[in-house]
Amino acid sequence: MSKNAIQDWDLVLDAPNQFFDGYKTVDGQNLMLAFSNDRIAYFGPRYSLEDFPQEQIIDCRGKIVTPGLIDCHTHTIFGGNRADEFSLRAAGASYEELLAQGGGIHNTVECTRSASFDELFHDAGKRLATMARFGVTTVEIKTGYGLDLKNELKMLRVLESLSTKQPLTCIGTCLAAHVLPKEYAKNRSGYLDLIVNEIMPRFAESEVVSFVDVFVENNAFDLNDARRLFERAKALKLEVKMHAEQLSRLGSIPLAVEYDAASVDHLEYITSEDISLLEASNTVAVLLPSCNLYLKQSKRAPARQLLEARCSVALSTDCNPGSSMVENVLVAMSLGMMTLGMTSEEVWKSVTSQAAKALRLTDRGRLSAGLRADVVIFDCPTT
Repeated sequence: MSKNAIQDWDLVLDAPNQFFDGYKTVDGQNLMLAFSNDRIAYFGPRYSLEDFPQEQIIDCRGKIVTPGLIDCHTHTIFGGNRADEFSLRAAGASYEELLAQGGGIHNTVECTRSASFDELFHDAGKRLATMARFGVTTVEIKTGYGLDLKNELKMLRVLESLSTKQPLTCIGTCLAAHVLPKEYAKNRSGYLDLIVNEIMPRFAESEVVSFVDVFVENNAFDLNDARRLFERAKALKLEVKMHAEQLSRLGSIPLAVEYDAASVDHLEYITSEDISLLEASNTVAVLLPSCNLYLKQSKRAPARQLLEARCSVALSTDCNPGSSMVENVLVAMSLGMMTLGMTSEEVWKSVTSQAAKALRLTDRGRLSAGLRADVVIFDCPTT
């Protein structure tokens, strides 16, 4: 390493107990990580830094250093709360029953529609600040609690403001196809027309929005609906995602793979045939184990089978007011180990390199020269 190159460095993280590089854990005591102009400039063996300004060296002994964590599936912007439904579910009511009775997502839609821009911005900003304290540097945020043009665009404006006024990178997803709003309960085709002809084109104009998502489920949208949405998304040059096989078996994975979905999320009801399709695709399996906890589901996504088939697997919080009021991605990681049978390295990979892949991001999620300087120092000795 030349002296001139070292002089260009802005900051050095020196000799932690461990690094997690996005793929594996390595002994960090003889390694260092350097930054220049908001990029990783060097990651490798320690060099003498005798002439380097001491105030630009962070002694990381006794700590671990990882890429910034990526929460790749959240519903962070919403109005109100569903605390009363939490009590009902604890007493035995199912998610599907509450939704059919006009609660669930419909409850949050009403609260989000009545909330002001400032209220939504303030509350979502608090949630993002909590996520950041647990090591998240990039977060995907879905709409889907407006379910009409006016309120979906209100959520979009909140998302755009959050992306410029707080430090996390926000990746936007249009989830207008969350459930049928009550006013379209008997006019599914009319609501789909609204999504593809009015809502999606406005989202495609935003620099923050990268994806279109659809909830494929018995009480939401079917495969024909998803195909129509995916066709429109591709025409608008937006990538696609799918809430898939969460509450029942609907055979949605072939369609998602056909359209090169960036991710399929939940997956409690996937089969070995689905896993074979994912293995041969670029689609990431995003697992959301805190939903199982909140919804008291005994059926879980087959993480071990996915990993043993060499599928890409990410974990996320699914932060939302009804089925996973979790703002701490470390909880999702812990549940990945305790309830899904994942190893320590697998869960760290699932919120770094694999979560980046689920968002089609190639500039983060790993410790490698040239990538973004999204890095977290954890004040603990090991992963």
